[in-house]
Amino acid sequence: MTDKNLATPPCCSTPQSSAGLELKDKTLLPMFTPPSEDDEVCCGPRPEPRSGPFEKPGYRIQPFVEDFMMTPCGPVPRIKTRLDKQDRLGTFRVRAGFGRNDYKVAPGLYALGRPDSESSVLVTANYKLTFDTLRKESAGLNAWLLVL
Repeated sequence: MTDKNLATPPCCSTPQSSAGLELKDKTLLPMFTPPSEDDEVCCGPRPEPRSGPFEKPGYRIQPFVEDFMMTPCGPVPRIKTRLDKQDRLGTFRVRAGFGRNDYKVAPGLYALGRPDSESSVLVTANYKLTFDTLRKESAGLNAWLLVL
């Protein structure tokens, strides 16, 4: 091992993809765990102060996330069942053929309404058109939504 290898911390090396997601997809991920005060940046400038308790540097919370629901396993994003202008515009763009292969949401567990341990689990793919259709049709339900 040379001194050159010792000079670069492992976190400053080129980011690798994780679980099928590449670095560019980081903006699509909702926050599943609230960041702690111990979170530290090893490269570059310090991030700006958080605007909320679930925000984490390098990520942004998606507009379809209404708030977070605390569960025994940690916070789970609670999603809106009503599509907004941004959702309809995205649908139009994809149906017209723009960005069709990149129109996806992060896999994970989401909450519809106020589900509990006895609530149903709905399963869908991570394609945003399918995700939007399911959440729109699930208005009034208290269920878990598992995105694969």
